Amino acid sequence: MKLKTKYSLPLYLESKLVNKYGWVVERREYNQHIIFIRSRSAKRKPNPTIKFGPALDEAQQKKLTERCDNIVNFFPDPYATTMAVRQRLHNLAQALESVQQQFVLDYMEENFPEQDEYKKVREK
Repeated sequence: MKLKTKYSLPLYLESKLVNKYGWVVERREYNQHIIFIRSRSAKRKPNPTIKFGPALDEAQQKKLTERCDNIVNFFPDPYATTMAVRQRLHNLAQALESVQQQFVLDYMEENFPEQDEYKKVREK
């Protein structure tokens, strides 16, 4: 089964189609359309919530790493769009508690360090 949408589909709707309803992006054609196909392996259950606590255990770290990896995997070439990936990871971190937030920010700095030219612009 295929679903064809406009290229201007809002990100939150695309995310909901992929994460909640089990669709997979098959192809994107810039400024034309996005084609989704139904994933056979996706389960139709909501994402588990992460428990908040003073320290992250291994299971929580794994879940947060998966969430960060999903953001990175959304981009065909994440290192070409480093600032967009950093922005999405930063948005994810804003909705979390401080320990989880720090974990996501550390993930971001480890995998997508801020480039020198962007640091210079921010310092001005």
